Amino acid sequence: MAPKKKEEEREFCAGSFTFQDGSVYEGHYIKKDTSTDLTQQVSGSRLSATAASKLNTSTHSLERGTSAPTVIPQGLGIFRDCSGAIYDGQWLDGKMYGTGTLTFPSGCYYKGEFLANHYNGVGKYAWPDGSYYKGEWRQGMMHGSGMYMDASGRCWHGVFTDGVCTSAVAEQVF
Repeated sequence: MAPKKKEEEREFCAGSFTFQDGSVYEGHYIKKDTSTDLTQQVSGSRLSATAASKLNTSTHSLERGTSAPTVIPQGLGIFRDCSGAIYDGQWLDGKMYGTGTLTFPSGCYYKGEFLANHYNGVGKYAWPDGSYYKGEWRQGMMHGSGMYMDASGRCWHGVFTDGVCTSAVAEQVF
């Protein structure tokens, strides 16, 4: 019998965790018993469960006093950070990856594809006033073909390069 690969030695689990800063993760994850911190970046802020906490697997709560296992979001899950930002979607090795929705406390949201914590692929970013951009993204920036609609309903189709509109045509409103 062949020896297990390192990936096979991970423990795949599902649960809910509340961290000391008030952040909450619910969903699938990989657990590794180490004394390192869980650090995840969502909405530009770093969040961590300290090494002074221990996972209680029977209650899925954190207890003080000993080292915490590393909990790596993997598969489907919801992360609510202490600022009020919420990511609901797919995870790969602790990063937003695949499809999901990231909602901010301001009312803005992005719904679409992610790659390594960045908007990447096709997605829609909307503002609370009703305006939105729908189109292609690369590394968190509008990149490729897209459409922007302002709060009054005026629509522009264009091409973006690294977040900058390089050509746009406004639709006529009748």
